[in-house]
Amino acid sequence: MRLPGAASAYDRPVNRAWMPDTLQALQRVTDVALAHLPLDDLLTELLERIAGILRSDTAAFLLLDEDGDLVARAAKGLEEKVERGVRIPLGRGFAGRIAAEKRAIAIHDVEDADLYSPILRERGIRSLLGVPLLVEGDVLGVLHVGTLTPREYTESDADLLQLAADRAALGIAHARERQSLRVLQALQRVTDVGLSYLPLNELLVELLEGMTEILDSDTASFLLLDEDGDELVATAA
Repeated sequence: MRLPGAASAYDRPVNRAWMPDTLQALQRVTDVALAHLPLDDLLTELLERIAGILRSDTAAFLLLDEDGDLVARAAKGLEEKVERGVRIPLGRGFAGRIAAEKRAIAIHDVEDADLYSPILRERGIRSLLGVPLLVEGDVLGVLHVGTLTPREYTESDADLLQLAADRAALGIAHARERQSLRVLQALQRVTDVGLSYLPLNELLVELLEGMTEILDSDTASFLLLDEDGDELVATAA
């Protein structure tokens, strides 16, 4: 079954059947999305709350990368999607169609569905519901939930998931902005250090600190040619 696409859930009247517990749960999603969390921590927190709201066994965020593919970034009950680095081309399979068409899609019986990734069947998922992550009409990725028993997802379920996705998308956008700002600040520090008059050993250490932060790496080192130009020597790490 395909649920029709829809505008932002903010434009819809409040479904009274959700009140008050469901709306309070959605408010908690908003609170988490606006918190100053790193992106990966934010996605994990959001999935826990969204899975609870939709009473689902699994939930996953797939975000568009620079190549235009959907990449599994965080998952609950589908951790292998992240571990295997699952990539889904835009327009292909369940998640790819949601992103390309910018609308909710429900699958009541996974066995009969066109799925790009085999992990969903391997995990034993029977039913799926997914929605796009949209910010000002731009697609950031896809949020989908699933159950291990058959479930008939309704229009109300789709609206509810889209409402949660709208709030999650804002949180993701804010987290990316904060991440970009941190990178720019780290680059500025590297530039400042590079133009300073520190002794060589201190300069290299300061540069390494800045570069590991920019690249989110655990280790880094400088190897410089010796005086004869024959060998590289580990100078700072």
